[in-house]
Amino acid sequence: LGHLIEQTLGVDLRNLAERFLGTVLATAKAETGFIVFIREGNARVGAARGYDSQVLNSLTFTLPPTVGATRFSEAVSAGPLPEEWKSHPLFYVPLMPRDTLHGALFIRLGKAPLGDAERQSLLEFCHLGALTTASIGLLRSMAFDLATGVHSPNHFRTRLEEEVARACRYRRKLAIAYIEIDRYHLIHELSGAAVTTAIAKTLASLLRDSLRKVDIV
Repeated sequence: LGHLIEQTLGVDLRNLAERFLGTVLATAKAETGFIVFIREGNARVGAARGYDSQVLNSLTFTLPPTVGATRFSEAVSAGPLPEEWKSHPLFYVPLMPRDTLHGALFIRLGKAPLGDAERQSLLEFCHLGALTTASIGLLRSMAFDLATGVHSPNHFRTRLEEEVARACRYRRKLAIAYIEIDRYHLIHELSGAAVTTAIAKTLASLLRDSLRKVDIV
């Protein structure tokens, strides 16, 4: 079980989402689409083909629990939607493992509509993909922040308590380094969440590459 959890926590969810999207688009004989995941009440784009991810992440999506055809302008409840995207016809599939909405898949279809067999295969594959990503996401969210890859606050506090207890028991020294990014909130206000997330992710990657495997970031 421990080995399975270790393997699961090591999965790159963004890579998994991109592979999942690629397979779905191939099944639907489409070239353009994107996946939205819901995390802590916020909808974030997990993968996109043919659309600008930064623009997508500036939008607020309407995610009803029903499958069906829609248009881009109908799927967006707020945000600066590019004019050329407004009339894009989309096929919408909610990702709902265990009756809980975890996200949604939007596919821009061609002129030919989906056949019954293609539609059924697409829905079954999306359901399986939703179950997989939800299970992996649940395990990863316990230990990692999905956006940056660093350990989550809850996991960090647990490990800190363990390390403090170990240091006290064996009378060893314990080092903790706190790093604050200058003007982080100002950058967030001026450039948006996508930029500050990229900065935090880059810093986290630099720290992990510079430290030992036993160190916690």
